[in-house]
Amino acid sequence: MDSRPRRRPRLLFGFVVGCALSLVVLLPAPGASAQEPPLVVEGDMITYDQDTQVVEATGNVRLRFRGIRLTADHVVFDLQREFLTAEGRVVLVDPTGRELRGRALRYDLRLNLAEMQQAEALVDRFYIRAETLQRRPAVMTATGAMLTPCPPARPLLRVTAERIEITPGEELVASRASLWIGPYRVATLPVYRVSLRSGEESAQSFPRVGYNNVDGVWGQYVHGYHLGSVRGQLLTKYGTRSRLILRNSLIYGLGASSVDLTVGRNQDAENRIFDQAELRVTQPEQRIGTLPLLYTLELRGGWFEEATTGARSSRTQYALGLRVPPFQPAPRLSVQGALPGPTRFTAQEPGTESPGGISGCDTS
Repeated sequence: MDSRPRRRPRLLFGFVVGCALSLVVLLPAPGASAQEPPLVVEGDMITYDQDTQVVEATGNVRLRFRGIRLTADHVVFDLQREFLTAEGRVVLVDPTGRELRGRALRYDLRLNLAEMQQAEALVDRFYIRAETLQRRPAVMTATGAMLTPCPPARPLLRVTAERIEITPGEELVASRASLWIGPYRVATLPVYRVSLRSGEESAQSFPRVGYNNVDGVWGQYVHGYHLGSVRGQLLTKYGTRSRLILRNSLIYGLGASSVDLTVGRNQDAENRIFDQAELRVTQPEQRIGTLPLLYTLELRGGWFEEATTGARSSRTQYALGLRVPPFQPAPRLSVQGALPGPTRFTAQEPGTESPGGISGCDTS
């Protein structure tokens, strides 16, 4: 096979990897639905070495392979090792739709390990820019990184760190991190954690400031930490009128359930201050045996003391929720026939009128 470069305005090849490697040009017959091959490469110049099974493409390169999409100025793909490198305006979109951008990429497709230089990414509402970003199946690691929930051009709030480890949907942990408000560094911490479980928890992971009639001008910060399998949150709040408020929560997961212990000073919906020590057990929605019934359970118990009056009280509460899941009608079954003679059984799924939702058989 002639391995010299072939220059064309746009060149499209499909590579089908099976028992042997073959090269085909994508020219499907008119009206035929051609199945997409495992690898498709486009570029201004493409070379393929049959002995080494290496594809090299230069100029406006586009690549599709097993659910990933890649664009770059230059790509080298080793088909035997399933390892590719890309340089220049690299954009990688993985099968889940997550996008990475950067200057250079190394990607081991067998191990699903990617490393991007001068990288940018958007993960769970946070923009991340890093000197190096490594993506593994469940974790992303950024070094020399900056993250912000704000527009990245001029972020009001940002965090810079030597290293950031991200578990999408769970948590972000920054090592040797600095918090910035505009151009001002407000704090430097050895470890800084941001919850990614929800937008509300993520917002609480950043310092907050405000004003009300009870606290005056106040600032608040929630520091997350771990003690083995126990997750902790230490809330520190200071107001010009209410002074210092400290509260610590420990959260331990028991399968789907969780046990929370909260000790310290708190405020109710009207910002009245009280001290508390409370234990809470929560059970998320579960089915009761084989019954078509779902339940949730929450138990609370503890003591409370108002800061202004000194009044003390204990409290025990429980909440039980029951729910019937949406009813799913059974398939409609009809029997047609005459005796003696053939009989036909037909089952149709609810809400379907097309032949795709109908199955049947004949006993003739």
